[in-house]
Amino acid sequence: MTVKFLIALAPVALASAAFAQDDNSALAPLFACQSIADASERLACADAAISGLRTATESGAVVVVNRQQIEAAEQQSYGRDGGGFSLADVPSISLPSLTSESEDLADASTSTNANVVRDEEGQINRIENLPVTSLRTNRRGRFVIELENGQVWVQTDSSRIWIPPSVRNGPMSVTVENAALGSHRMQIIGTNRWFRARRED
Repeated sequence: MTVKFLIALAPVALASAAFAQDDNSALAPLFACQSIADASERLACADAAISGLRTATESGAVVVVNRQQIEAAEQQSYGRDGGGFSLADVPSISLPSLTSESEDLADASTSTNANVVRDEEGQINRIENLPVTSLRTNRRGRFVIELENGQVWVQTDSSRIWIPPSVRNGPMSVTVENAALGSHRMQIIGTNRWFRARRED
């Protein structure tokens, strides 16, 4: 089944073609009603289009999202092989939310303390201050870092990083940023060195 995304409230620039607006968009039938001159026919057209849109959202053929949810999904998928995000990353909202001012829009998988830095094209370049829930070393002596948002990152280089006791024993956070050729590097905040890292989960 092809799933279309309907962006509510303020739109956000995305590279994904799934968000491109064209004649096949979920809103096309509703927009087409504007060209009907007769008021009663235009209203009937709009009612039918809205009914169809509601059916599509209830069946899952159309997913309604807003800017904040899309940005949360981008953060949650950051570092994943292949780039982009999956439908599971995007929490959906129902049609009535289009006219409400609900504050329950934030994705719980994204830390509210994190600071997202984007490039000129609006793509994520780095995410700062990501809380760490677990840090250990694997058999190769490299860090395995679990983040509060559920992501797991593994050190891929052989850099030796000294972590001060005040950092290791206190609330720990990291910064992750883009590196060459689609790779990433990470820094444990409170240390002075970066290391290469790959997202595992």
